[in-house]
Amino acid sequence: MKVVNAQSDQARTSIDLGGAEVAPTAGLTVLAADPDAENTAEERPVAPETSTVGGVDSSFTHTFPPHSVTFMRIKPRD
Repeated sequence: MKVVNAQSDQARTSIDLGGAEVAPTAGLTVLAADPDAENTAEERPVAPETSTVGGVDSSFTHTFPPHSVTFMRIKPRD
């Protein structure tokens, strides 16, 4: 799932997967930065961060950081 938060505030979001049976954790890749940040040959202030989030279910909430694009990799339950 991909979520874009173009706001300057965090976005607490309810996610409903329609009763899907999913693993309790998901992988995250987040690209977040000040809107004026710019990568150059010398500096790279905008870089993806990877992590794992718990509490994933068929319906859950997650807070997305300001000025971000988040890729959440949700897997089916084994």
